[in-house]
Amino acid sequence: MFKAVSIGSEIDWTSLLQYDGSVDMFLFDNVTPSSHGGTGRKFDWQLLDDYPLSIPYMLSGGIGPDDVDSIVNAMRPGMAGIDINSRFESEPGHKDLHKLINFILSLRKFNENEPTATPFWEKTK
Repeated sequence: MFKAVSIGSEIDWTSLLQYDGSVDMFLFDNVTPSSHGGTGRKFDWQLLDDYPLSIPYMLSGGIGPDDVDSIVNAMRPGMAGIDINSRFESEPGHKDLHKLINFILSLRKFNENEPTATPFWEKTK
């Protein structure tokens, strides 16, 4: 089970401790005025630099096909995935396969010279 967490200008890690053992992953996204749905904007991913929890998380918030370098720079222990959005769509509800393939291949280049298949979220800079 996933728990979506809206991120503003800071994160209260202690408030997330209540989910230990009851969620499989957090999805961190930019705070939005409504109770659901995204804003298409990024929050300050540096807030995740000191992620103290053992629950893995997905990075979300305005991620588009041109954000590979930003995502690689935001990779931290605990990060287990990326939530892509409508910027990958050719029309509403239809992902553009070419955008997805190019995005995935660009992310894979981060691992191409690695001697082991260490997942990107376990790598250090």
